[in-house]
Amino acid sequence: QLKWALDALKDERVEPRSLEIAQLRIDYPEFSLTEVAMVCDDSNVSKDVVAGVMRRLITRAINISGEEPPTS
Repeated sequence: QLKWALDALKDERVEPRSLEIAQLRIDYPEFSLTEVAMVCDDSNVSKDVVAGVMRRLITRAINISGEEPPTS
């Protein structure tokens, strides 16, 4: 869903921190959200921040595209 969201948002402005978090999650799918937060450049990123960024990116992509993300 996150790859789909980034593709849907390719022509939109997305904050660099959000892009970094999304790319880390995509690159390391085996990492827990806590582990993604730990490897993020911003030391203020927590598991909850990672989850929130992912949720907001997917929601924004749904709103812009008018479509639902794929389930698999």
